[in-house]
Amino acid sequence: MWKKIIVIVLFLAVIGAGVYGTLSFKGKYDESVSQNTLLQQQNAQVQAQLSAIGTMTNVYQVNSTKCSGDVITASDLVAVSVPMSTINDASITDINELVGQVYRVDINPGTIMSKDMLMKTPVNQTKGVYTRELIFESVPVGTMAGDYVDIRMILPNGEEYVILAHKQIKRLEETTITIEVSEEEHVILNAAIQDLGVYEGFCLAYMTRYLEPGNDINVVAYYPVQKDMENYVKFSPNITDPTRCVNTALREHIDYVFLVHTDSVNQEVASKFITALSNQYTAQLDMHNKWIEKHTDEEGNMVPETDYAVEGESQHPEDGDAMSNFNNQVSDAMDSLDDSLAGLEGLE
Repeated sequence: MWKKIIVIVLFLAVIGAGVYGTLSFKGKYDESVSQNTLLQQQNAQVQAQLSAIGTMTNVYQVNSTKCSGDVITASDLVAVSVPMSTINDASITDINELVGQVYRVDINPGTIMSKDMLMKTPVNQTKGVYTRELIFESVPVGTMAGDYVDIRMILPNGEEYVILAHKQIKRLEETTITIEVSEEEHVILNAAIQDLGVYEGFCLAYMTRYLEPGNDINVVAYYPVQKDMENYVKFSPNITDPTRCVNTALREHIDYVFLVHTDSVNQEVASKFITALSNQYTAQLDMHNKWIEKHTDEEGNMVPETDYAVEGESQHPEDGDAMSNFNNQVSDAMDSLDDSLAGLEGLE
């Protein structure tokens, strides 16, 4: 009797264990299927995010602060991967379009380079073949080596002529600047210096500084040489473009202005006009020296004001923020995809 009871109990226990094991396995199986479905859904979402991002391409940032007027080199640039859908006509995806060009404005790291940040070479600027030093009564306040300037002449009647346009200062020592000039520009400078010497006190040469060298660079230099230099210019084998130096009608007008305003009747008025301008530039020189004193340390190094952009920070924070947000989005999507794939591999 007891044997039958024990057999029945054992039989029931075996059946119960089997049922429990089956139910437990089914529960785990259902849970696994649910997790697998969830991971597949997450994977589909990540794939959708990556598809929305689209095909990627490279654009370029600078790796350190670059100044307006500097020539762009390959070592300046850092490639950044962005979606094709985010670029526009101003975007630059080919590094060869950047190398050898010139920065139009100061650029800080974090700013994506675009075509409007590049300086176009003005059509009236000829290739520099050698350097020349010029001395002025003053320089514009805040002028430094690397800045771009126009060199101009003011006549005794107030007319103003551009002697040289859009020239970069290679060196600056007090009021002496070093620039690069072509043969034609060299001759034009000699003509201007001759006028300054002959009509001393009745004309004034000065320079204006470009605030943004890449803008307004279509200024045309058109100061002509004296009439007795025209034949020399036309027959000189070193001058390839005589029209850059010669303008007979304009020269006759300039000579007439000098003649009229340097005679005994008008010379007092003309002299006072030029003296007043000269006094302004003398005051400008004093302001420039004060600016230099304020913005340099004891060793003569430039010290920016507190409201200047901090080195290494973008001048356009929104560009950096947008790129940071985009990078975070891609990074999160990739991390989510990796987790999903790892989960699927675990289920297998």
